[in-house]
Amino acid sequence: MELRQLRYLSAVARHGSFTLAAQELHVAQPAVSQQVRRLERELGVELLSRTTRRVLVTEAGEIALSRAGRIIADADALRAEIDELHGLLRGTLALGVIPAVGALDPAPLLARFRARHPAVDIRLIETTLADTIDLLRADRLDLCFAFCLPESVGEDIAGEQLFDDELALMVAPGHPLAKRRRVSLAAVADEPLIAPITGASLRLALEEALEAVGASVRVSYESNEAATVRALTAQGLGVSVLPRSFASRPGPEIVAVPIAPKLPRIPISVLYRDGRRRPPAVEAFLTGLREELSAA
Repeated sequence: MELRQLRYLSAVARHGSFTLAAQELHVAQPAVSQQVRRLERELGVELLSRTTRRVLVTEAGEIALSRAGRIIADADALRAEIDELHGLLRGTLALGVIPAVGALDPAPLLARFRARHPAVDIRLIETTLADTIDLLRADRLDLCFAFCLPESVGEDIAGEQLFDDELALMVAPGHPLAKRRRVSLAAVADEPLIAPITGASLRLALEEALEAVGASVRVSYESNEAATVRALTAQGLGVSVLPRSFASRPGPEIVAVPIAPKLPRIPISVLYRDGRRRPPAVEAFLTGLREELSAA
């Protein structure tokens, strides 16, 4: 069993494709297939189920990936610590991201980090909170941003609340509610709601805030892309309830209307696995994140 084989297996599982894994790894696709098959022969089980359209992870593959994540993380940490002795900063930063909110804008933040540390390999994923936490627990992510408090996720997950934001009703400029100074949730009960998909951390935060005030809404459109939620809202297809700062971000024009009574503010946090020693590259990113937000 070779570390290279575990890296190849992890990349294929992450992308669901040998071709995309090969592109990430900068190797030929047949080499990836060959090494994964060698690993399967050595273990005596099928780790990946190949179909004509997608590659799926088998039950044995999930067990292997859980171990592989820890082995790869330890190997990367060893390399990073040795590089650190020589004044270098290398390694991998695997990050779960959310849409830009408040003072947190992942894209320019990562661009500045890359400019300071060009040898660090950055990998991003945006998915539901449950999937993101599973990836953290399996050491396939180093950090993730989420719309929740760190203590609400689980005993083995730690983190830091970065700030919080107010929830506001978002409407198109020409919507009848756009000129209101404030609006009650009862007034929008019959409006089609445009919301993040079920399981997304922003959707969970919204549901928790609505439950806290005993309110319910009818979701008509769902999307995992904040830009899509915004675009549909701007076209007047419905209303959305989003962090107030979203309205000031570049994009199709939407109007933020305060909700009365106010919903609980939603926290924005960075999460990581409790007890895991973070490699220097990850610590450097966290340090830069704290510095940028404290200066905002």
